[in-house]
Amino acid sequence: MTQRETLLEYLRGGRILRHRDIPGVFGGSVQPSTLTRLVNEPDSPVEAVIEKGKHIGYQLTTFEPDIYQKIAASRPGAVLCGASALYHWDLTDNPVGSFEEQIAVPTSSSRRIYLDNVALTSWSNPDLFKVGVINFGDFSEGQLFITDPARTVLDLFRRTQGRRNNLEVAREALARLYAQDNACLTKMGVYAVKLSCFADIAPHVQMLKEATKWNLAP
Repeated sequence: MTQRETLLEYLRGGRILRHRDIPGVFGGSVQPSTLTRLVNEPDSPVEAVIEKGKHIGYQLTTFEPDIYQKIAASRPGAVLCGASALYHWDLTDNPVGSFEEQIAVPTSSSRRIYLDNVALTSWSNPDLFKVGVINFGDFSEGQLFITDPARTVLDLFRRTQGRRNNLEVAREALARLYAQDNACLTKMGVYAVKLSCFADIAPHVQMLKEATKWNLAP
């Protein structure tokens, strides 16, 4: 199989490829110049992927990557959170079209995102990337993570500077979480202690205590 054929076979998997990724992906069996020649061919079978004016890689002209592949290519290691996690875990009924995908990255990284319908937030506390964060998917472009159901709900109540919490959405998600699996509530309590935000969730839990028997106290 030639280098050109190897590249095309890789891209047929619905992947986005950048020149700088080629050595790591192919281990020296394909040179970056091969992609350059492929791109410059008349009626080339590949095209550039452009999001918000920024080039993030190449794909087959007949393939449209989904939003998560684009996020993995643009921000590998990002954490899906907020509305994205709410919809993924079925913790809200709000229409899907009314929100942007939400991802979290370290404060030290760039706060610009070149993808349409993707909102970026930054977390300064490294524990936020560890507590209640699980693997979402391993894409060829990079790995993505997501907050688990308990952490997703907890984040809706956490008080963060400059953000106004939507308590109606948060309480709906809390009730759904309990209906789905009340074991998650204990987990949420553990997370709240680790992230020093137990006081943020406690008043809302108290409102449900008379109707239910669970307790989030650590």
